[in-house]
Amino acid sequence: MNKLATALLIPALATILIGCSSGGSSSTPEPQNVSGTFNGTWGNTPGTQNGTASFNLSQPLNSSEITGNVLFDSNGTNTCLISVAVTGLVQGFGVSLEAGNTMFQLTLSDGGNTLSGSYVQGGTPSTGCSGQTGSGTITLTRG
Repeated sequence: MNKLATALLIPALATILIGCSSGGSSSTPEPQNVSGTFNGTWGNTPGTQNGTASFNLSQPLNSSEITGNVLFDSNGTNTCLISVAVTGLVQGFGVSLEAGNTMFQLTLSDGGNTLSGSYVQGGTPSTGCSGQTGSGTITLTRG
């Protein structure tokens, strides 16, 4: 191999090897936009209460903040979960929401079309649910 080819090849190989061995960066995924309506089902952990839910969410461009409204239908098993304003944050594929006395920890999947995770209800009187507590799971689909 001539000297010119060697002089060009060695720095190129060194750059490739350094790039491969550095492990890359471990950045957080960009916030996903969750604006829109998500509909689905919820159920409490003991399985005694369940129903449907509709989340109407709004997230400004280039923002991780969420606002909107949540409407719960309990199939007659719980009159405590009703229409409530919601606020929250998106962090990558994670979504944290607060609706009245209920906290949601959700994951965005399926190309941004599914929100699923868990909820915990705290029992504050502001939503007409004095003394109500509990937890469960929820799965919602965009559309």
